[in-house]
Amino acid sequence: MIDTQTWLILGTIVLSAMAVALYARQLIIRAVITVWKAIEETAEEAARNALPRLPLPVISHEPIKPGEMKTIKSSPIVSPFKPERVFVSNYDRGPSDHGAAHWIVNDIRVDGKTQFSQAGDVPGDMFATNAIDGFVQFQIATESIEVDVTYIGADQKGMPFYGSLMGRVHPIASSGTTVQPTHDIHLSGGRPTLFAGRVANPATSARPPT
Repeated sequence: MIDTQTWLILGTIVLSAMAVALYARQLIIRAVITVWKAIEETAEEAARNALPRLPLPVISHEPIKPGEMKTIKSSPIVSPFKPERVFVSNYDRGPSDHGAAHWIVNDIRVDGKTQFSQAGDVPGDMFATNAIDGFVQFQIATESIEVDVTYIGADQKGMPFYGSLMGRVHPIASSGTTVQPTHDIHLSGGRPTLFAGRVANPATSARPPT
C-alpha cells in the first residue's frame, strides 16, 4: 500500500521530469532556429560573394574651389547595389595638393539616408585608396548614392574630386527574385565601368551593349 507521502514524492518526480523535458524541447527548438538562421546567412553571403565587385564612379568632373562643398550623385544602373567600400583618390598632383588629405567628406547618403551616425565632417584620408579600412557599413542602394565633399586644399583654382564606391549587386532583388552571378563589368580602355548588361570585350566592343 502506497501512502500519501510516497504519492507526493512520485508526483513531484513526474512533474520535474516533465519540466526538464519541456525545457529540453525549448532548447532544441532554439538550437534548430539558430542553425537554420546561420545556414540562411551563410547561403546569402556565399551568393553575394559569388557576384563580382563593381566600381561606381564618384567624380565631380569640374574643379571644386577651396571651402566649397559639392554634392556628387551617382546612380547605380545595376540594382539593388550594396556598397562595400568608398575610395577617395590619394594621388598627389603637386605641392598644392596632398591627395585625399585635402578633402572633407561631409556626408554619404544612400537613397536619401545618411550612412553616418549623423551628418558631419570626416577626413578624406580616412577613405584614401591606401587606407586599411573604410569603417562605414552601407545599406542597399536601389536609387542613388550621394556624396558631399569639400575641398580644403590650397589651389585657388580648385581641384576636381575623384572617388569611387566598390560594391556588389545584392543577391536578393527588390522583387524577391534571386540575382544570378551573371552580371559583370564593361572594360572601357582597360578600366572597369558599372553598367547593366553582359560582359563586353574591349577588343570587340567599343560601347556598352544595349
